[in-house]
Amino acid sequence: MIESLSWRWFRAILPICFICFLYISAFHLFICATNSLIYSTLCLIHANQSFCSEIDHNKSLRALQTSIQKESSQWSLYGTLSFGIIACFISPIYGSLSDTKNRKLPIILTISNAIITGVIITIGSIFRGTKTSLLLYIIASIINGFGGGTLILLSRSITNSSSINLWSKVKRPFLDTRDLIIDLKHNKLLTSFVILLLSLFFYEFFRMGSSSIYYLYLHRMSFNDTQYATYFTCEQIATCLALICLALLRKRWKINDLYLCIIGLCLSLIGPILFAFASHNKAMIFGAIPSMMFGIFFPVCLRAVLAHLVPARDKGKAFSSVALIQNLDVLLGTVACIQIYRASINIFAGLVFIFGVGTRLIALILIL
Repeated sequence: MIESLSWRWFRAILPICFICFLYISAFHLFICATNSLIYSTLCLIHANQSFCSEIDHNKSLRALQTSIQKESSQWSLYGTLSFGIIACFISPIYGSLSDTKNRKLPIILTISNAIITGVIITIGSIFRGTKTSLLLYIIASIINGFGGGTLILLSRSITNSSSINLWSKVKRPFLDTRDLIIDLKHNKLLTSFVILLLSLFFYEFFRMGSSSIYYLYLHRMSFNDTQYATYFTCEQIATCLALICLALLRKRWKINDLYLCIIGLCLSLIGPILFAFASHNKAMIFGAIPSMMFGIFFPVCLRAVLAHLVPARDKGKAFSSVALIQNLDVLLGTVACIQIYRASINIFAGLVFIFGVGTRLIALILIL
């Protein structure tokens, strides 16, 4: 019996989907675990276990909580810088390897780095409450940077196996970037490509830079780690449902990707606004979940639009550009968000979310 094309496609794509699912699950678990590890370690350095269990609920301890939150955000910044600087250099190299060597190589390298990172963080948790734990967190972040970032694993590209020497491997990312620019300029698509990348940059600026901010902000609202993890899980489940909905909108109703980008971007503005003013009304943060749920439309559809602007042979280069933007956002966004949160925590802790709305409005203006 001749195997149908759809069945062959299903067998080829299913393992990749399963790998991505496991990796992203581990990635989000890593975020929750490291935020908790940093916060609890710094609290234990300054106090004991019973004191730390009350610090988020006892209003008389607000000054000490603020001090610990500021120090915790600073260590999160150190970890992000350790990861982001390396990942910014690695992501173009991985994108080039995907096009010229083997599409599986970046996936293997990313997962290998994630495993090593997880092992180091696990060892660090043994030393919770000491500075050794924080130093191991920094080491884990450095190693994680050599994975190139989450998008490297998710990016699809065409395999063109070739034998190239070491110097060619070093030069390849720069040559590929030059070739991509030349091709886009020749097809009169360079301006559109750059505008879309800038729009993605401003959208991801807050999203990529605010992971530790959400943790600290919810703790300031008296959420414990279990409640934070529950909220985070609900948000991710909602995002999965949104992706299923997106697939139906694109396949059944044939809605243009650019229109879906605009819809997702507009809806994503609501969540940060609700978070900004949720300090006295916890229910508002649950109202933000639908906004974050459908906000995923923007980055997913925008990547599809970018992929359509380049020929098949250059998709790896295009996705490496997107990965570079993502890693720059992790780097610059975290610096900006943490500094704003530290400066405004005593006056208006939600100011950082208003800043996030502002960056997304810039993204909306660019894409319109």
